Amino acid sequence: MLVIVTCVTSQEVRSINARVWGMRIRNTRSQRFMTQEDLAQAISAITGEPLHRSAIAHWEKGRHEPAFRHRNAVAAALGVPASMLFELPTEVSAA
Repeated sequence: MLVIVTCVTSQEVRSINARVWGMRIRNTRSQRFMTQEDLAQAISAITGEPLHRSAIAHWEKGRHEPAFRHRNAVAAALGVPASMLFELPTEVSAA
């Protein structure tokens, strides 16, 4: 039996998280027929901080993770629990 072990760095984990979260944000936003600008304005209204559409684009492309202070606002603006967008599976099941 051959066993292959790979090590994943914390930077790689953050990159994976950002991509998964970005896909969830984009899919949920699209299902609600919101533009990136609509979402940015909704988050700004909730947080009281200006947020540009480009921040949403960076999140959705997995270039950056939303700052912790924005995560609940993203979920609220999209009308979903934060766990739906930002929790990662704790187990990987074999198919």
